[in-house]
Amino acid sequence: MLTRFSECQGRTPESVGADTTYGNGEFLQWLADRGITPHMRTRDSIHRKRSLFFGPERFTNEPKDGTIMMPAGHVRVEQLAAVLSTLPLDLTFVDAEDRVAFFSEGPDRIFARSKAIIGRKVQHCHPPRSANTVNKILDDFRAGRQNVAEFWINFQNEFVHIRYFAVRNDEGKYLGTVEHTQDLAPLRQLSGERRLLANESNGSH
Repeated sequence: MLTRFSECQGRTPESVGADTTYGNGEFLQWLADRGITPHMRTRDSIHRKRSLFFGPERFTNEPKDGTIMMPAGHVRVEQLAAVLSTLPLDLTFVDAEDRVAFFSEGPDRIFARSKAIIGRKVQHCHPPRSANTVNKILDDFRAGRQNVAEFWINFQNEFVHIRYFAVRNDEGKYLGTVEHTQDLAPLRQLSGERRLLANESNGSH
């Protein structure tokens, strides 16, 4: 197909992608020899511990325009940062070594975060009295005994729901933990239905 494309168009594509498992290492080498960057998972890539190529469980970054290619689409780094900052919830990701790797920066974070915690052991980011609970969650996630842990507390007139999720790749390997924190107080007050926008009246069309 690529050969026919080159013959018909008189040029070679810079990259190719696939949304499912496709080809093998020999095919990837064929692409590399022609200067074509692949964004796909191969049938044998799951057996490689160190691969230059990315499968659907991973992201690849195109340095030309800052686009992150994901299994279900693509987004620029600027857009992704804005999306995470817009969502009415707080996210913090801790890697497999228990170090804080990332947190979202919305304007109304429930628990303040400083960029000084990036790279710090998450156990050192919690009060000493919480250390045993933190370690149990991470140990259970790492061992595969649990995938979710959740708590809810009353905090400064907010009803805060805190959930921890084990993050794993397609083969089940533990990659880290994501903390999801959200104020549920406004949601707990909902009742009935709303089928119109807040600024619409029942007579609007």
